[in-house]
Amino acid sequence: MLRRALGGIAVLLTLTSCSGNTDIVDPQDLNYVTAIGIDYVDGKYVGYYQMLDFASVAKTEPNANDQSPMIWVGHGEGSTLNDAMFQIYKTSQSMIVWSHMTAVIFGEGAIRHGLEHVFDSLPRYHEIRLTPWVYGTKDKMEDILMMNGFFRQSALNTILHEPKSIFIQNSQLEPVQLFELMRSAFEPGETAYIPAVSINKTQWKDQKGKEEKPYVSGAYFIKEKRLQSLVPIKQLQGMRWLAQESNRISLLVPSEDKTDVQIIFLDPKSSISVRPGPIPTFEVEIQTKGYLSSRQDEKYMSLSQLEAASNRKIEEEVRQMVEQSVRTKTDLLNLEHAMYKKSQSGVESAWERYLAVRHEAGCGNQGQCSNQPFRRSQKSHDRRSQPVIV
Repeated sequence: MLRRALGGIAVLLTLTSCSGNTDIVDPQDLNYVTAIGIDYVDGKYVGYYQMLDFASVAKTEPNANDQSPMIWVGHGEGSTLNDAMFQIYKTSQSMIVWSHMTAVIFGEGAIRHGLEHVFDSLPRYHEIRLTPWVYGTKDKMEDILMMNGFFRQSALNTILHEPKSIFIQNSQLEPVQLFELMRSAFEPGETAYIPAVSINKTQWKDQKGKEEKPYVSGAYFIKEKRLQSLVPIKQLQGMRWLAQESNRISLLVPSEDKTDVQIIFLDPKSSISVRPGPIPTFEVEIQTKGYLSSRQDEKYMSLSQLEAASNRKIEEEVRQMVEQSVRTKTDLLNLEHAMYKKSQSGVESAWERYLAVRHEAGCGNQGQCSNQPFRRSQKSHDRRSQPVIV
């Protein structure tokens, strides 16, 4: 009897060991999409899909003979975005995982066509999060997705996947995540923007020759989910003073072409307020402090001279944004949205005419013995505190 019971247990254990979870897939056997490109060409959606070799990405101490991590870029076409995504399943060889995607790049064709279908399709699949960084481009999508980082690092070490660190060091155009773009696109009166990414082919090279790297070249501005304009980065200098998370700004005084001093400003704070009335006016207030980084000649020898010159330059950059808004018929400073929040209806076109700028820029100096940044209150009075017709 005991022998029969033991035999039954042995058979049961054998059957149990043979009936394991056969549907489990090893992580190394999966394909991980890290970025997607979306374009619209000839009435069809075209999707581009970047996949990395995570085995090489995970190496912490690469050998001198190691090559940059391999990148694969596939593409598919379809009448809908989801159809274009389904096309790559036919040749993917193994299961595709979308949960590691950290960048979405829109082609200019997709931006011009409108992004409402994209906003509706992407969040419906449970693996796709709303946190990837978003970009627009008019360059060749495959070239954008094929670029690696420095020192045999992967594409994950480029601004496509990690733009925040470089923005902290050099605050130009604040990066945008997918959920922020979707929120701004549906907000009444708000003009959303998508950073434009291009390929720099001249600034870096290695032993083999020139090394191509991505960089932010401007921004696509969208209102009511439709493209308003594409503005180069040099014409968007005023936006850095208004970005919520700006951290470190380099200001060349009096200009880039003729620089006497370079001042580094830290952690600027800004606000836009609306003065109600038959003709509403806007007041942009900027507060910041900084230190002298370099000097070319003996101009601006006192702190008061530095502050006055800095104030003039900051105001000039903000006012140039207003002039650019008028030229492109695009609300680059989101003044209409500020009016909407103040319930100023019926004056949608007045933002491009009336603006007052208030600014407080304090300067210090920095050398081997770093002095504390000196801040002096210098509020704009006389004409700058009054509504100014641009």
